Amino acid sequence: CSSDLADQQLRQRLCGERPVTLIGVSLGARVVWQCLELLADMRNSEGAGLVHDVLLLAAPVTLNATRWERVRPIVAGRLINAYVPNNVQLGALYRTDHLTSKGCCGLNAVSSLMVENYDATPHVAADSDAYHFAVPAVLEAVGL
Repeated sequence: CSSDLADQQLRQRLCGERPVTLIGVSLGARVVWQCLELLADMRNSEGAGLVHDVLLLAAPVTLNATRWERVRPIVAGRLINAYVPNNVQLGALYRTDHLTSKGCCGLNAVSSLMVENYDATPHVAADSDAYHFAVPAVLEAVGL
């Protein structure tokens, strides 16, 4: 799924010649993250210039700043981690795969100056998994 997005849709420019904005919510954010990592792994900067902005909301992906900084050159514009601290649903989802929620960026800010962090708590309740309803408000709040 993420390799299809990275290779067949973006690298081959099936979405057109202009860079795209990628928005991922929860598991969809994980697909976008894996796509960014695949693009970062491409040789000869094939991934550069394909992506303009990225917003990951409640992403069950790593907090590892080094990995975030590795994908940063792929994103020409803004790389935004919209997180919801103490969200029960996301914590449970992340633990099923990684056994801890302390390393989940969807619950925490990423410690890197190359990443914009936005606390989306005003838009998503702590016990909710209805992140998709928060997308318009989060996009407006971050100015995308």
